[in-house]
Amino acid sequence: MLSQATLENDLMKSGATFCVDYVGNIEVMTAIHELDSRGVAKHELASGCAVLIAAAAGLKPPRLVDPRIQEIIGHTPAKGVNKKIQLNIISTAVYMREMGVRLVLLRKIKTEEIPFGLVLPDDILENAFLFIGKVKDKSGLPKRYAFLLQSQSPPTNISETFQAAFAILDREAQNRPGTLNLPSEPFHHAPPPLPTSPAPAMARKHYENIPEGSRHSSMSSNSTPIGYPVSKIMPPYVPSGPFMEPGNRNGFVDASLGSLSRHTSTNDYGDAHNFSFATVAVPPPRTYNTRCTEERFRKICEGLEHEKWFFGRISRDTAIKFLDRDGAFLVRISGNEPYRAVLSVRAGVDVTHHVFLNNENGDVNANRPYDTIIELIQHHYTTKEPLVSEQDAAIYIKYPVCRPSS
Repeated sequence: MLSQATLENDLMKSGATFCVDYVGNIEVMTAIHELDSRGVAKHELASGCAVLIAAAAGLKPPRLVDPRIQEIIGHTPAKGVNKKIQLNIISTAVYMREMGVRLVLLRKIKTEEIPFGLVLPDDILENAFLFIGKVKDKSGLPKRYAFLLQSQSPPTNISETFQAAFAILDREAQNRPGTLNLPSEPFHHAPPPLPTSPAPAMARKHYENIPEGSRHSSMSSNSTPIGYPVSKIMPPYVPSGPFMEPGNRNGFVDASLGSLSRHTSTNDYGDAHNFSFATVAVPPPRTYNTRCTEERFRKICEGLEHEKWFFGRISRDTAIKFLDRDGAFLVRISGNEPYRAVLSVRAGVDVTHHVFLNNENGDVNANRPYDTIIELIQHHYTTKEPLVSEQDAAIYIKYPVCRPSS
């Protein structure tokens, strides 16, 4: 057995290579950080995935999986692969190459995208090791898979090599703030619990480098005004209008924040839909000839910088990369337009972008008296009330996505 120091040294150079059987894989729909809240341990999820994969590969007879585990995995069928591969583990990535006349790369998974891996009991599959990691599908969207491997002997060395790779990653992360998706237990300590709040926490994912006193999902009107001294999210001063909407030569639009009405645009102005609450008739959109003032912008965004699902000023293309499942959402400031806040949410295969607009009375939404974006998001998240587009497609915000640390 190699020492931890020797393993880490090897991984920093050429890595460690193992010849194993790649049994198969299965997509896991639920984020790993949600397991605790559902009362499911990692080894239970791993065992359930392995049972389904081994059956799909023809190595074990089909077995029923605990309904709790099946719900977490989802209903995408497991895929049997049954190929001899070369498993190469280095400090930054894991490579799976099919062995034959030449090596063919099947998968490359970044180490930071692997939350855990473990050796399975022999009653599930002898000498088996399973790990979960995110990879991009053909469309470029990241998806979470469980990969099942089988070796000729107990895969202790594989497990220890994974642990060494995670140890290197953890050590580097201490000197590189902002790393996302650090591997979770059993390879290092679990993240600290989020503080309790009168309202349900808007984000459950581990989020680092936020001062403890600043994390909240409170609806208090005494929240600290938005300031952004570090990230400089606030846009520069823009004189009052009138301003023309790109592609709209017949009228002006309001770039202030509020109700979930959207106007047609080409870049970062949202999609050509309008949506609001399913149970309330939506009045015709109004147009204005002035943009939102900085004072008004700060009021509507009050407390927003403390929310982990607020990403600051990023483009729509960047936002799309973070939204990897139906119902995942984040709030951001437009990358192109001053004083414009946008809700980006994945609805099925599409990501839609919705601009928050004021009504003329200064409320966030004309149909309900929301004073801030936080209150509007909190309502739809906690009540699970859908937002409905003008095409009558219900849009739900289910999974708040955490912004990178800064």
